[in-house]
Amino acid sequence: VLVAAAVVLFYTWIGGFRATVYTELFHFVLVLAAVVPLLFLIAGELGGFGKLMASIPANRFHAWQGVPFFAPHAVMDRVGLVFGLGLVLSFGYWGTDFVQLQRTLAVRREQDAPYIPLSIGFAKLVFALLIAMTGVAAPVVLSQASLGKNWNATLPLLMLHYYSSYWLAFGFIGFTASLISTFSNNVAGFTSAWVQGIYQQWIRPDASDAHYIWVSRLTNAAVVILSVGAAYCALGFQSLMEYIQLILSTFNAPLFALVALAVILPRRAAGGGRAGFLIGLACAVTHQILAMTHVLHYGSQMAANFYGAIFGFCAAFVSTLWIGSLRASAERAPRWRQSFD
Repeated sequence: VLVAAAVVLFYTWIGGFRATVYTELFHFVLVLAAVVPLLFLIAGELGGFGKLMASIPANRFHAWQGVPFFAPHAVMDRVGLVFGLGLVLSFGYWGTDFVQLQRTLAVRREQDAPYIPLSIGFAKLVFALLIAMTGVAAPVVLSQASLGKNWNATLPLLMLHYYSSYWLAFGFIGFTASLISTFSNNVAGFTSAWVQGIYQQWIRPDASDAHYIWVSRLTNAAVVILSVGAAYCALGFQSLMEYIQLILSTFNAPLFALVALAVILPRRAAGGGRAGFLIGLACAVTHQILAMTHVLHYGSQMAANFYGAIFGFCAAFVSTLWIGSLRASAERAPRWRQSFD
């Protein structure tokens, strides 16, 4: 983690946004070269993709069987999966992705901008399908004793099982490239959102370009330091996905409510957006605190994350709509008085 943080800080400090764009493609190629062969090696050992699919237990193709409709005390339920994960977190991930926004704004021709999120989305879907198929097939070739319950170690264990020493080193380089690429993208995205969206607009609107570059570099350093601390906090969770969904359900869910309202009712979103976001954020944070202190009882941390996303989204959506309506009514009142006068 410390080595990755030092590398990311170095080239985002020196190269900025351009460095993240060019290195992302290089890292993506390394990740593909490290992970994609695993699926073909598994299929080759089992006699082809047809036998691979046939060897997977039937219960792994029916994930919804046995999942209750509404049961927060269960490990997961359908309400949390459909509304929390499927609606709020999934749509919120795509609707509030500052990295995609940066890539879209960086194109040279305006007519190419709509293709950026489509191409990124297609690449991520294909890569996710490869990872999912490899993970589902892992218990077929790995013993239950070696796999255990640490699902985060599935891909490293598969690499140890199939790769030679030289290719194994390349595989772990691919893992490191994936970490660095995601790390640098989020550092650059947060820095851009803070400096251009908040600092330049509200704190120092008339400063020089050199000042903004210096503030961006300081922000990069601060974000990297905070990210290192957050990485060690993630060790306390059962899986990395639990930690990621905790962050997204707390911050992205109320932000996605504002994005959705800005598309449907832009005037209401503009009138009550900041207050609505703070209310939704406070609701999501309070919910997570109550869940972690066992005042609210859930079957798993993931279930708490899904319901936290639902509550944060609904609180931000309703409060933004309400505050925006109040402000719109207050602005219309003087006009009515002037018309009567």
